[in-house]
Amino acid sequence: MSTWASRGRVFLLVIFALMGATYLAERLVYHIVVGARGLVASLIITAILVGLGWLIYRGHGWLRWLVAAFFVLNGLGTPSGMAELFGQLPALLIALTFLVAHVGCALALCLTPGIPAFLRFQRSRGATPAPAATEA
Repeated sequence: MSTWASRGRVFLLVIFALMGATYLAERLVYHIVVGARGLVASLIITAILVGLGWLIYRGHGWLRWLVAAFFVLNGLGTPSGMAELFGQLPALLIALTFLVAHVGCALALCLTPGIPAFLRFQRSRGATPAPAATEA
């Protein structure tokens, strides 16, 4: 593995950890505001995101753009009733914090140098056939 591919692996894992923490915090605030409504949908979307993350890690780089677009769009929304629960200014600050965090994670996922080198390494590793087992 080259130096850039090694760095890309670390960058990708750190970005995935930040994305997971950001998404978890956003879902937590969402369910504080709306209650248990939409919990199944949140769990399904979380499972889909974990699966997409695994595929990205395995070398499917084009999925980075799909996940990044999801994160940007997810950062734009806020649950109705947040202002009544937290107040106008805190609700605005929470929404802006999540927007900045989501957009930052999306940009980092797409634009961090080294990630494409790591994904190329992962694809080349998967394309190489395993050595045939010799029978004794």
